[in-house]
Amino acid sequence: MALAGFTEAVLGVLAGLVGLVALVALTALAPRGSALVARTVFVGFFGTARVVVVTVLRAAVALTDRAGFAVLAGAPRAGLDALVPA
Repeated sequence: MALAGFTEAVLGVLAGLVGLVALVALTALAPRGSALVARTVFVGFFGTARVVVVTVLRAAVALTDRAGFAVLAGAPRAGLDALVPA
């Protein structure tokens, strides 16, 4: 399970890098000062950032769930409750 979370994080970061390369290529091909450049930069940057952030968070959930601290996943806090009395 931890390996799956790590693999997912690596694939998400690679997808983000592919998105950045596509963003640079589209920006270079568009005429200067066009609305396409602004739209491409906006959508590409925030889309890439979203992919990376969501993937890293999902990997963190998988890793914490594997360790028994499933707080991020919304599961019962049995692991933390054993350490910290209520």
